[in-house]
Parts: sequence; C-alpha cells; structure tokens
Amino acid sequence: MEYYNENQRLPVYTRNPRVLKPDEVANILLEKKDFLPDKVCTCQPLQIQHHCSFIVDLNSLKDGQDMKCDDMGVWKNNSSNKFTMDVSTNETIVLKREYFSLKDDIHDDVRKRIDTILREYNIYSLINLKRELARL
Repeated sequence: MEYYNENQRLPVYTRNPRVLKPDEVANILLEKKDFLPDKVCTCQPLQIQHHCSFIVDLNSLKDGQDMKCDDMGVWKNNSSNKFTMDVSTNETIVLKREYFSLKDDIHDDVRKRIDTILREYNIYSLINLKRELARL
C-alpha cells in the first residue's frame, strides 16, 4: 500500500498515467470493479507534486466542492463533460468529468481531472493529477 508523503489518510489509488474511460471510473466509484476500500482518501489531497490518482470519500470533506481546493494555486476549468450510463435495469447515472489546468503555470504542464457521479448522494470522486515533463 502506498501513501502520499506517508500520510495514511492519503492512499494513492494509482500512479498509472492512463486515462480511465468513463465506464471504468463509474465501475470504480460505484464499488463494482477494481474498488479497494483501503485505497480511499479520508482527507483532501493537498500539494500533490507527482502524477497520482486518488479516490476521495466526499463524506469526509466539509463540502464536496473542497476537492477543487488543493493549495496548488488557481485552477482554470478547461471543460466539463457529462456521460450518461445505465448501470442496472432500473438505474441510470451521470458521470461528470471536469478538466483543469493551473492558471499561472509557466510551463503549462500540470493538469487535474475530477470525475464525480451526479446523483442524490455522492460518496466518492476520483481525482487525477498529472504533471508532464517540463518543456525546454
């Protein structure tokens, strides 16, 4: 088990840079596939300086929107997509995927993606932070 900066409240879900497809994320967040309860963060990931993905328990945050505040600076929302999926015969969900870049990043090499399932109650979000190699 890997913890970011040895903080046991910040287990790293993965360091794999591959972008998960919306249905893969939905299966993880709905605890259907590849979900590991011991890899769920119980606090907001802050000052993340490496490529990492985290599953965040939104109930552990004061407000679910706090996951956008990470002490990295000002983020610019580049776009937002919504994906509608049937997860069972009587349940359809919407996965919201938001793309961010650091506003004042001189190398323009830091990105963040937040995936959240939109429904009456949200339990988890998947946060992915990507730092590309600095351009020369």
